[in-house]
Amino acid sequence: GVHYLNIAKYGYEAGATHYTEAFFPIYPLVIRLFTLFFRHYILSGLIVSHVSLYLAFTYLIKLIQLDAPKGFGLKTLILILAFPTSYYLGSVYSESLFFLISVLCFYHARKQNWLLASLLASLASATRLVGVFLFPALLIEYYLHTKSLSSFLRPKVLVFLLAPLGLLIYMTYLYFLVH
Repeated sequence: GVHYLNIAKYGYEAGATHYTEAFFPIYPLVIRLFTLFFRHYILSGLIVSHVSLYLAFTYLIKLIQLDAPKGFGLKTLILILAFPTSYYLGSVYSESLFFLISVLCFYHARKQNWLLASLLASLASATRLVGVFLFPALLIEYYLHTKSLSSFLRPKVLVFLLAPLGLLIYMTYLYFLVH
């Protein structure tokens, strides 16, 4: 959490601790935005994590209800919260924000809003490294929706190239910052 807070305060160069490049920029940016209202970095980080977790759970239930019976979503939330490392979701870490963005990405993909799903995947890939794996997941979801390879190979599929863009932009930024 200290790395995220230092990045939110000072950015990646001035005053930042060593090896901050491993910590992706979206979570510290959101913390910095919240400090405009709350004037305290730790409080802002906690609020970002808790609000993200609440919204992630809300949309996870909506996503689950697309395929499963109504009570299944609540059981899923209980299991997530009972998991031994779930305390990270309420701490000053990027896990809750990443969880929210990922759930929203899948929710909008299931609703066939491919542009929004791709933009959310791009945000996820700028939040954590594993966010880039939403790119093949979106392609698979689109293929399962189209049900044929010929329908899959339309120019419309190019919208999915937005998904890894967050990671590519961050990598480019790091190239110019630290080579």
